[in-house]
Amino acid sequence: MNDSGRCPLCGSAGREEHLSGPGFVLYRCAACGMVYQDALYSAGGTYEEGYFQAGYMAAENEERLGKNAREILEALARHVDKGRLLDIGAGPGYYVKAAAGRGWDAHGVEVSRYAAKHAREALGLDVFCGTLEEAQYPDGWFDAAMMVHVVEHLPDPVGTMKELNRVMRKGGALHLSTPNITSRNARRDGASWWALKPGEHLLFFSPDTIKRLLSMTGFEVVEFDTSATVISTESLRGAGLPAGEGLRTFVNSYLKGPKEFVRRAAGRLIQGESINLIAVKK
Repeated sequence: MNDSGRCPLCGSAGREEHLSGPGFVLYRCAACGMVYQDALYSAGGTYEEGYFQAGYMAAENEERLGKNAREILEALARHVDKGRLLDIGAGPGYYVKAAAGRGWDAHGVEVSRYAAKHAREALGLDVFCGTLEEAQYPDGWFDAAMMVHVVEHLPDPVGTMKELNRVMRKGGALHLSTPNITSRNARRDGASWWALKPGEHLLFFSPDTIKRLLSMTGFEVVEFDTSATVISTESLRGAGLPAGEGLRTFVNSYLKGPKEFVRRAAGRLIQGESINLIAVKK
């Protein structure tokens, strides 16, 4: 991460404390408003077997993530024809699998040795183990890309997004999602907000700062909302809604109807907890 005290978005040294809690301090850049954690971490050591086995790879999550992937792919298809797609932060490969199943030439990059091995060996997918920069893909190779709750983990967001721009063709489409630091829950919950995850989440974007990151790295935002792409147990619990069996009953009995209605209703219920957007390479 950034141990110089400078903003990872604009490079400014001016900052003020935004929030603190046990073992962490978040700063807000005085120049651009970016909120970030001033700490170093080892990506390869953070996201290994325990991280994924703690619930991410449960059968119910695979089903939920697969459904979310289908919705993302439908959004991408509004802007590009099916072609070569890259999932950055592919985890155990569920999104890559979903994309391949819908006719995309799907690839992934993943820093976790455990997750990348699972994607390759258990699912037979093309997932590179390492960072996007280490993969060294050719210029303009991808037609589309996904970054689903990944950008908040990046030690160098500007560098990674510039590299993504390089490997995408002009007009290629990117889906990106990330927690919204200006959401009602973030403001209300403070240091107990579920999305803080000190040492794991390093960057905390607002609609303004994520748009700035994309603009300065050669992307134009063409779709944007702050509703929920994924209705997670954590975000619903944070909004005071039921979890566990209560969550199952709530979802099955209340959120029924056309998909667009469900998406908008969920967004209202959790007050813009997630930033979700489509951007195209300029």
